[in-house]
Amino acid sequence: MMMIPALFSLVWLASTICPVSAGAGLLLGQPWWILAAIAGSICSLVAILPWWKAVVPGAYFGAVFDVVVSILLLSPLRGLLLQAIP
Repeated sequence: MMMIPALFSLVWLASTICPVSAGAGLLLGQPWWILAAIAGSICSLVAILPWWKAVVPGAYFGAVFDVVVSILLLSPLRGLLLQAIP
């Protein structure tokens, strides 16, 4: 029973670390930033959705942002996005 809270703690931690590392990777011109951004948005959704009725209102915006990031980076639109980034 104690494994579930520990697992969710790790998911919340990953949903914090992944976007920060994705931003650093983007600034440094590293190709892995895309994977970090996708992982961060998915981890964030996994952390928010089970607590949908209990999270703060800002988390709803975060969930919508996570869906948009996932769609942009997992679809053919990714090519257009990458062309727009210098």
